[in-house]
Amino acid sequence: MGQQHLTEQQFDSLGLDQRLLGALHRLEFKHCTPIQAKSLPLLLSGKDVAGQAQTGTGKTLAFLLACAQRLLTSEAPTAAGKPRTLILAPTRELAIQIHKDAENLFKDLPLRLAICYGGKAYEQQKMQFEQPVDVLIGTPGRLIDFFKQRLFNFKSIEVMVLDEADRMFDMGFIADVRYMLRRLTHPEERLNMLFSATMAQKVMELAYEHMNQAQLITIDAGTPAVERIEQSVYHPANHEKIPLLLGLMKKTAATAQHHLRQHQVRNHQNLGIPTRQRPVGGNHFRRHPPEQARVATEKISRRRILNPGGDRCRLARTAYSGCDSRIQLRFARTR
Repeated sequence: MGQQHLTEQQFDSLGLDQRLLGALHRLEFKHCTPIQAKSLPLLLSGKDVAGQAQTGTGKTLAFLLACAQRLLTSEAPTAAGKPRTLILAPTRELAIQIHKDAENLFKDLPLRLAICYGGKAYEQQKMQFEQPVDVLIGTPGRLIDFFKQRLFNFKSIEVMVLDEADRMFDMGFIADVRYMLRRLTHPEERLNMLFSATMAQKVMELAYEHMNQAQLITIDAGTPAVERIEQSVYHPANHEKIPLLLGLMKKTAATAQHHLRQHQVRNHQNLGIPTRQRPVGGNHFRRHPPEQARVATEKISRRRILNPGGDRCRLARTAYSGCDSRIQLRFARTR
């Protein structure tokens, strides 16, 4: 994230656990983003927060730090089937991203993670609950499935995070969300966080019902993230994609940093690209100065082009990356 998106507030002035400060130093995080600067002082003092902020503004780090601080300073024991933190995400992709960020941040901390999402690894995910879990991250459907199998209990939850609450409504998951929240301990007995790109009345009602006098925080995003990205769509044949990509990269910037989404790496095998030459993931760009242009490429279907809302996370992360040139190229095909 570029310096223009940071504040003067430094993490080491917030009273965080020294182990967390060490993790932040390792990740080269020194200054807070606006959402972090506004939410962390409240969360670290034990107050609930309902934050309105776009994806890519640093809210994930904010709630992960608050979760870890609470767990590291709590005397509650960790036991199998009794997770201490619940982080709810509307999509598998977002749950995986949160889990990846948590793994990076908690690398040297005595906190165990578990992730649950639909579509794959059913038995492998069940096995996670054979060991104690500190932070449970997941999507509503799979979490309820495992809960009904009595693999874990919601009554042990000390911290609850609801990320992208507006999308929970949009995707029809709100009934499942309410089902889980009603089975947690009383709101006054836990720390609660809710983040949403929009703070509509229905989202506010959810916060009022399941949180303890949550403090509302609003971060003005200025120009919407999508409007800050130059988007182009091409319809090449399969054999034309790589030549087209190489030509576009040369045209965009001779010294550009080139980023292909990690979920596309599996397709490179069919294109004859050796493993050592495959592009690195998004974490590469968090560790390197973003002065140069970045090119994000992804193969998407026409259905997703007609419904761009599903790509909001990717667009916002690109928009808030802090680079001078923000361009997203898409290779599409008609089903």
